Amino acid sequence: MRVLQAILLGTQLSAVLALPTSPSVDERALSADALSALEAALSSIGLNVGTGAAKTEGAVKAGEGKAVGGAKKNETAKVGGAAGEEGAAENELNVAGTFNKVVALGGNNVKTDVLFTKATTGALEVEFQNAVGNNLLVTENKTPAAPPLGFKALDPASYKIALSAGSNQITLQKVDYVLDITNADVIAAGDLTQARIGKLCEEAKAFVISEALGELEFEAEENELSLTTDNMVGEWGIFIPEGAAAAANVEALRQAKAGEAKAVEGGAAKAGEAKVVEGAAAKNETAIVKGEGAEAEKAAREVEEAAKVAEEAQKAAEKAAKVEDRRRSLYRA
Repeated sequence: MRVLQAILLGTQLSAVLALPTSPSVDERALSADALSALEAALSSIGLNVGTGAAKTEGAVKAGEGKAVGGAKKNETAKVGGAAGEEGAAENELNVAGTFNKVVALGGNNVKTDVLFTKATTGALEVEFQNAVGNNLLVTENKTPAAPPLGFKALDPASYKIALSAGSNQITLQKVDYVLDITNADVIAAGDLTQARIGKLCEEAKAFVISEALGELEFEAEENELSLTTDNMVGEWGIFIPEGAAAAANVEALRQAKAGEAKAVEGGAAKAGEAKVVEGAAAKNETAIVKGEGAEAEKAAREVEEAAKVAEEAQKAAEKAAKVEDRRRSLYRA
């Protein structure tokens, strides 16, 4: 069937090309007629070319349009990301706080960090974020209640936090304490990751340390204790287990003892080597003790060789003594 269609196409094409032309006929019109006839012929055998070139060009332009559109979207995304970071920075406020002075906390979900005057062992920080603003008042108590059982105060003072509008339905409220790791008391405290933030129980007049107070984290990079709580209103203290320093000291002592044991073992081994040989060999062994690197290795080899020579000499002397004893016994006989 396709052979016959091809023959028909050839015949139609020949007829078109054989059309007579005259000077009055527009060659471009003739070409258009020929193209139309060719397309009609191709369509009759199932080859629809249509305006192929136009379609190809349109597809290319469409692709270019999509690429340009994608580039614009990427650029918009980058601008949006930068704006987001800038917006996040603008959505956080750092404020210097002073004890016994009210600090206004803004709303609009702007996170406000209030860092108070540094004490000897560290500084209290309060974090607040909410749709509605509030007023913060913090007072320092230099004669607080006793620490919880098994703990001691890392900061000798405690801190009373009050909010004028209360602490209900607040998006974020945190009690933080930034430790001063250069302070002697903090250094002596031992493992700071064991430090805790406790809250005073008004009924019992005693500090309580409990997971029920909130989620506590220790941020090592900033040496900061951070407690996320549902109610920051109250009196807070900073504590550390009494055994934290002792545990740290025990571990340090254990490591020191282990190091001493290794040193003693090494010294005993050296002493054993020194007893193997005397004179020049002993000097070589001394070189092992004092030498380093290749010189020490060389001295070790010399000691080993000297020990072997001494052992062989001892055996030869014993053999010679036995021969001499045998000779004498035969002489007496």
